[in-house]
Amino acid sequence: MHLPHRQLTSFSPKGFFLSAAVVYITLSAAFGELELHRYHDYHAVKNKLATIQAKYPQLSRVYNLDGESVLGKDLQVIQIGPHANKAERPFLVPMFKYVANMHGNEVIGRELMLALSENLLDEYVAGNPRIVRLLNSSDIHIMPTMNPDGFERSQKGVCR
Repeated sequence: MHLPHRQLTSFSPKGFFLSAAVVYITLSAAFGELELHRYHDYHAVKNKLATIQAKYPQLSRVYNLDGESVLGKDLQVIQIGPHANKAERPFLVPMFKYVANMHGNEVIGRELMLALSENLLDEYVAGNPRIVRLLNSSDIHIMPTMNPDGFERSQKGVCR
């Protein structure tokens, strides 16, 4: 499905789902500077998701996908918005799934998805009308790392 740019930007909160570069620029504008000099390892990602869920228990839910990584790590997802803790998905509410860090050396996406999760919830609670409309009218699931094993095995400066 193709949406004209005007429709896409009217739906998206400051362009969040257009590209990683736009997400970085948008989140940098919202937070000041994003700190991307230190990456979250597997345990830090799990802790960050737990922290976000503890901060917003009515608006978020962390769950594990069925199965695990090759090395036995959980594959965690955070669902955000007012539909997060409902027993059933709301009828006719579009679902968006954001998946990052598919390859071990793709770590910027992981950091952006963690920041996006927290920023969307912060803005929702603050009453940002665009974010409130977005979260009330969609079901958002964010998986910061699809490949926790690859990140743990990656070497600084080696991109293969």
